[in-house]
Amino acid sequence: MAGACSCVPTLPECRDRRVIQANHSHDGKQDIAQRVAAKVRSIDEEVLDPDHPYNGTALQNYATLLREMRREREAVRREARASAIRIRFSAIGGGVST
Repeated sequence: MAGACSCVPTLPECRDRRVIQANHSHDGKQDIAQRVAAKVRSIDEEVLDPDHPYNGTALQNYATLLREMRREREAVRREARASAIRIRFSAIGGGVST
């Protein structure tokens, strides 16, 4: 990818927002972290059921990153969706903690 930061993680590494943020927060590149996290989240929602509990966790992590970037409105929307996924999954007896 032309012009990409050399510390942009590969897609498997992107699955955890902490990896993305650790790679970029040291030099103020949270915008890169946000773009990578959004892309990974989009792929995960295509591959997994959008209501899969993993997506709930990923949305919560994404909301945390957005909040750190002072994008409160977007963070609140993502947290609401993550909460709805957790509630739906727990209602069907899911055992995954999000």
